[in-house]
Amino acid sequence: MNNATLKDVFIKTFQNDPKKVVYEYYSGKIIEKITYKQLKDKIYGIALILKKYLVGIPDESWVILQATNNPWDMAVLWALIHNNMNVLLLDKEVKNPKYIIKQSSAKAIITSYNLSIQNVKSINIEVLRKHNPSKYLSDNNFTFSNKIALCTSGTSGNPKIFVHTGTQIYAHINSVLDRYGKAKDLKYNAENNEIKKTMLTFKFHHIASVLLNFMYPYIGGTIVKTDEIGIKILLDLINSRKVQNVYAVPMIWDSMVKYIAGKYGNSNPETIKKAFGDSLRLAMMGAAKPTSRTVEILNKAGIFTTSAYGMTEIGSLTSNISRSTENRNKGIAGKVGSRFYEVKVKKESGILKSSGTGELLIRGKIVYYSQLVNGIEIVRDSHEYFHTGDIVKIESGDLYIIGRVKDIIVNTSGENIYIDELELKFNFLRDLGIEYTIIGINDEPILVIYMSKDNDVSEILENISRINNSLEIYTRIKKIYFSKIPLFRTSTEKIKRNTIKDEIVLNNEIFKLIKSY
Repeated sequence: MNNATLKDVFIKTFQNDPKKVVYEYYSGKIIEKITYKQLKDKIYGIALILKKYLVGIPDESWVILQATNNPWDMAVLWALIHNNMNVLLLDKEVKNPKYIIKQSSAKAIITSYNLSIQNVKSINIEVLRKHNPSKYLSDNNFTFSNKIALCTSGTSGNPKIFVHTGTQIYAHINSVLDRYGKAKDLKYNAENNEIKKTMLTFKFHHIASVLLNFMYPYIGGTIVKTDEIGIKILLDLINSRKVQNVYAVPMIWDSMVKYIAGKYGNSNPETIKKAFGDSLRLAMMGAAKPTSRTVEILNKAGIFTTSAYGMTEIGSLTSNISRSTENRNKGIAGKVGSRFYEVKVKKESGILKSSGTGELLIRGKIVYYSQLVNGIEIVRDSHEYFHTGDIVKIESGDLYIIGRVKDIIVNTSGENIYIDELELKFNFLRDLGIEYTIIGINDEPILVIYMSKDNDVSEILENISRINNSLEIYTRIKKIYFSKIPLFRTSTEKIKRNTIKDEIVLNNEIFKLIKSY
């Protein structure tokens, strides 16, 4: 389907058995089961009430939606699309959305906050969630919109807003399904007659959450949701609801494994299986680097453990789905190239190659459609390559992530130091539960650490020095700073290197220099 629309995605989704459960929602110690028919009825009901709220707002205007993992929030999203409104998903933690409103020219916002913004209609999301539809309509009563916008986390400045149409959403869904269909251990995810019960813990506005919230209902799956992200609750739900796929940030996986070890006294394979239950097959980690110790523990328990590579602009590009645990732990992000996109490597000379080392460029249907800037929608040239800003190596179709273009330190000798690659050398810190990152100040790599008082400082510094001395001279850490507070992070748990760098340069007392080499 070359030019799929969101209406096409909707129609395919609700061709599934109406009596089948699409959501199992845990709230207030009760499991609520929602069928495909109940969800569809709710969408129509909310769409009708939204018609009244949206009176006077032109078709295809942008409406901001601050949603949560409440299953009815997906109904709100679909109801907006049924009202020919473009939907901009925004982190629910953002209490002052004026910057986003300016960039998008949004005419309304659906939120749980009591907002009063000039020329922007504010709609209480709770009213929509509680609305009970009184009659059943057909799609002929509605004109569908075809655009959804997502915000970047704003790691290095103000967030950017990228628009995906039905074409991109369809490509995202089927690119992942193609990938899973090639993997014997994950093939059940791509087959309609197979049971697919999935837990999502990513925030609703995150690109991975958006993709999965569309994908699993599209293929007749069941999504387990909870409004309480407590570790014990998650474990109990995974076990009792017989969840097969769990998508979560590495921090949640780390916490679950630590909780199991604390409760049972060990984290051996039998204990892990007992805690998660026999149904768990896929542990997918996203939005940050996984901890090697946690990955090792889950793999030994026979749980297919991997992570995905992607970004707001391109969705989920790839993930390592090799059956070999050793292969998945070699640093390969996954295979690249599909019917939905092509990749190139931009060499330092500017020449584009199909393999080698350089910046990753992508072209195809998975790449965002347009960008919202100062109230104007700027449509990108689909024939041009999107520059990811990631330095990669492509070898025999395998993608290795080396670092970010902006996260390269060029030292006084002209040597490139890749920060992400250098951070991996000190991965033992992450395995000890210590937060750390590397930044570049005055063209030198600086290590910044935050750890609890329980850690043996002298032993840790000794291990850092031992590793540092084993590195090539030009890549060695020059200074170590301790932070008095947890390291600054974005809403998706990525460490804000630029913010930390700025604060150290400003001599913020939070950061203390403890060692120079």
